Amino acid sequence: MEREYTSPVINVIELDSASMLCSSSPDHKAIPNTTYSTNASNSSNVYSSLTQRQKMAAMNLMTVFGGSCSGTSQNIDKINHIMSVEGGKMGVTGAEVHAAIDTFSGMPDMVNALKGVNRSALESLFWAYYCIIAVGKSAQAVQVLLGVYRDLGFSEQECASILEKRTGIKLENL
Repeated sequence: MEREYTSPVINVIELDSASMLCSSSPDHKAIPNTTYSTNASNSSNVYSSLTQRQKMAAMNLMTVFGGSCSGTSQNIDKINHIMSVEGGKMGVTGAEVHAAIDTFSGMPDMVNALKGVNRSALESLFWAYYCIIAVGKSAQAVQVLLGVYRDLGFSEQECASILEKRTGIKLENL
């Protein structure tokens, strides 16, 4: 059975004269830290075309974005849960992700590793990154995420469209 994480509660924040969704995950019971579960149907999911290096880059970016959040145990549990779900979809373990952090020279190297990844996988990753950032409600981290996605060939409108599809909320109506 594939676990999913709960969609965040949506609010709007102002960023340089543009509205952007920001959110907070709903309260839930703390989820214990576990290694990422593997998904038996991994070959049919959105991440199946990623190389191992791309998976490690994607997961390590989640760790970087998780660093924008306060270190409360509740927030760490929420981020761990999101990473566990996505890691399970990719078929990677927490130990593999942690071991791979030193294989990247920094965030730009992680982003470069994701260049050329199919659009569906990048859209799914955008949502995961956004949900991680939403835990900490960091407007600066949202700007960093948008910058990463600009580097990957997405416009801000395309990023907003991903949020609209996932939340069902039209941004221009907010």
